[in-house]
Amino acid sequence: MKCVTYLLILFLSVGLLEADSILKKPTIKGSTTFAIIVDAETYQKIGESVDAYRSSVERDGLPSYIVVDDWKNADAVKSVIKKLYSEKIPLEGFVLVGDIPIPMIRDAQHMTTAFKLDQEVSWVRSSVPSDRFYDDLDLKFTFIKQDTARKLYFYYSLDADSPQRIDRDMYSARIKSPVNGDEKYDILKKYFDRIVREKKKSEVLDNALVYTGYGYHSESLASWEGNSFAMKELFPSLYQPGGHIQNLNFAMDHEMKAMLVQKVQSDDLDLALFHAHGAVDAQLIVGEPPTFMMDHNIQAIKRFIRSKMRTAKRRKKSVDEALQYYVDQYRLPKEWFADTFTDSVAAADSIDDEKQDIHSYDIDMIAPQPRFVMFDECFNGSFHEKEYVAGKYVFGNGRTVAAVANSVNILQDVWANEHIGLLGYGVRIGSWHRFRNTLESHIIGDPTYRFANRTQTDIQTLLSSKRSDVATWKKLLKEQDVPLRSLAVTMMFQNEGKAFEQELFTIFKNDPSYNVRMAALKYLAVLRTEIFEKALMIAAEDPYEFIRRIAILWMGEVSKPDYASAVAKASMTDASERVQYSARNAMEKIGLDVIAGPLQEFANHVAEGSKKESFLADFKRSRLYYHSRLDSDLVPLSLNDTLSVKSRVQTIRTFRLYNYTGAVPVLLNVALKAGNPLRVRVTAIEAMGWYSFSYRRGEFIDACNKLIADPSSAPELKNEALKTKNRLMTGSNDPVTP
Repeated sequence: MKCVTYLLILFLSVGLLEADSILKKPTIKGSTTFAIIVDAETYQKIGESVDAYRSSVERDGLPSYIVVDDWKNADAVKSVIKKLYSEKIPLEGFVLVGDIPIPMIRDAQHMTTAFKLDQEVSWVRSSVPSDRFYDDLDLKFTFIKQDTARKLYFYYSLDADSPQRIDRDMYSARIKSPVNGDEKYDILKKYFDRIVREKKKSEVLDNALVYTGYGYHSESLASWEGNSFAMKELFPSLYQPGGHIQNLNFAMDHEMKAMLVQKVQSDDLDLALFHAHGAVDAQLIVGEPPTFMMDHNIQAIKRFIRSKMRTAKRRKKSVDEALQYYVDQYRLPKEWFADTFTDSVAAADSIDDEKQDIHSYDIDMIAPQPRFVMFDECFNGSFHEKEYVAGKYVFGNGRTVAAVANSVNILQDVWANEHIGLLGYGVRIGSWHRFRNTLESHIIGDPTYRFANRTQTDIQTLLSSKRSDVATWKKLLKEQDVPLRSLAVTMMFQNEGKAFEQELFTIFKNDPSYNVRMAALKYLAVLRTEIFEKALMIAAEDPYEFIRRIAILWMGEVSKPDYASAVAKASMTDASERVQYSARNAMEKIGLDVIAGPLQEFANHVAEGSKKESFLADFKRSRLYYHSRLDSDLVPLSLNDTLSVKSRVQTIRTFRLYNYTGAVPVLLNVALKAGNPLRVRVTAIEAMGWYSFSYRRGEFIDACNKLIADPSSAPELKNEALKTKNRLMTGSNDPVTP
C-alpha cells in the first residue's frame, strides 16, 4: 500500500508486520496499554481521524498503539495482539477498526447462552461471529477455511484440549460501519470526530432509560419488580434528587415505539438498557399489548392468523391448511379471515406491524443520544452483517459512543445487568464488559469511553493494575456501595478460587444486597461442591425473585432427589410465574416419578380452593406426557439401530436442552456401544457435555476416560470424548446461563 509521509513508522523489530505496514507506539506511559488495530485502506482514507481518536484515549491516561496492515487472515491479527499483550506493559484492551477479519466459531455452542443450531446447515448461520478468538488468548482453535463469498469470514473450530470456559485476558470492541461502499469511510470519520468531542466532556451518569419488551419476563410482574429493585442497588443516585431513571414496560402504552423513539433522542440521556426480543435489523418492541377490551382481543387474533396465512402463501404452502388449523384448534369462524388478502386490510396490518418494532431505517431518521446502550436482545450486534441495529445507533446521527450487543440469539431474562453499576464509578465500558464471558456479546464502538467518577475510589485503576491484589479486593468487601461490594466478591473469587468458598457461603447467607448475594451464589455454582448444593436450599426461599428462579433451575440441573420437596413447593406456591415455570422444568429433569410423592405430601397441607386440585390434575397429565415422551419416544428412538443416522442424531440432540436424568443410561449405552454408527456415538458424547451440573456427571467422565484410553476408538470419538470430559470437569461457561 502507499501511505502519506506522516504515517511512516517502523514495526519491523517484532517481525509481525510487512515492511509497508505501520505501528505507532504510545506517546505516554502507564500501567497498561490499548491498541487501535486498523485495516490499511481505512487508515489511508481517514488516518488523521484515527490519530485524533488515539490522542483522545491518551488524554484519559491510557497509552495507545495504532497498528495498521492489510490483514490477510484472523491469525495475523491475533499474532499482533499476542505480541502486544506479552510486552512488559500489557494491553488491557483493543479495538478493531474497519474491515478486520471476523472469526466464525464452530463447535463451541456451550460457550453461548442459547445458540444451538445444527452445524450441518449453512456455515454462516451455524457459526458464531466472535472476537473471543482475539481477546481470550488461552482458547485454542483449529483453522478450517476462509469463506469464498464473504472474504472477511474465517471459520475456526474450538479444540478439544482447549479451555472450555471463556476467561478473557482483555476487552475488545468493533468499530465497523453498518453499510458498505465508500460511504462507510465518511461514517467512520464522523464517528471518530464525535468520540473526540464526547471524550473531552466529563459526563456524570445521572439519567437512564430501562425498557422491558413483550415476552421478556413472560409478562411476570414479580420478575420485573425484582429487576427494578436490583437496579436501584446498582444505580442508587438515579433514584435520588438530581438523578433520573425511567423504567418502562411495553404494556404501559399502545404507542410505545413512538414513545421510545422520542425518549432515546433526549439530550440529557446517558444510558439506555433494552431488554427485549431482537433481530439483525430490528428491535422487537411491543408485540400485542395486553387489553381488557373484547374487540381489541378479537382484532389481535385476526391480525395474528392473517399473518400466518400470508406467511404460508409467501412460502408457497397451503393457505387453506394454515387457516384450518387455527379454525379447528380455537373454533373460530372462517368468515373472520375472508379479507386477508384484500389490499386495504393488508396495508392496515402492515401499518400496525410497523408500530410494533424499531427498524434499522427508523434509526436512520433519528439522532440517538444515550452515550451507552445495552441491547439485551438477539442479533442486534451482528457486526458481520449490514444494517445491524447496534451499528445504526453507534454510527448514526446522534451522540451514542458505544453499545453492547449480541452477534447471535441469546438466552433472555437472565442476569443481564451484572456489574453494570460500575459504569457510574468511572469504569471504562471495556473493563466492565470483560466480565461478560460469552461468545456472542460484543462492544460496538469505543470501549475506552467512561462516565465521570462521582466517588473517591478509582475503580478503573484498580481493574487496570490491581487485579491480583487480594488485599485491595478484601478491603472492598466492606464497602457500603453495592456495585463495589459485588465487584469485590468477583475479584476475590478470581484470585482465591475454592479457598474463598466458605466466605462466599457466608456472604450469600447474610448480605442484604440482591446483587451481592447473586454474585456469591454464582461463584458457588462455579465450584459445584456440597456447599453449593446446600446453598440452593436456602436460595429457593430468597426474597429476590431471580435468585429463587435460578436456584430452582440449578436444582433441576443437579437433579438430586433431595430437591424434590423444594421444587414441588415452588411449583405450587411461589408468587412468580417464572419461578413456577422453572420448577416445572426442574421436575422433568429430576424425574416426575421422584417428584410425585413430595408433591402430593405438600399438597395435603395446602388449603382447598387454592388451585390445588387443578394443579394436581395438570401434574398427572404432565407425568403421562413425560413418560410418553421419554419412555415411548426419546429413549427407544435413541437406541433403535434400525433408524437412519439422521433420525437418531436429531433425537439424541434433544438431551442437550432437556437434561433428563432418566436419559443418563441411554447416553452411556449409545456412546459406549461399538456397533453404533460413529456419528451417533459422537452426538451422544457431545450431549453428555451439557450435564455439567448433574450429580451423575462423574459417570460421563468415566465413560469419556474409557473411550480416550481405548486404542480402537476412532479419532473423532476420542476428540469429542476429550472435549466433553473437559467441559464436565470445568463446568458450564457461565453458570447463570447453563
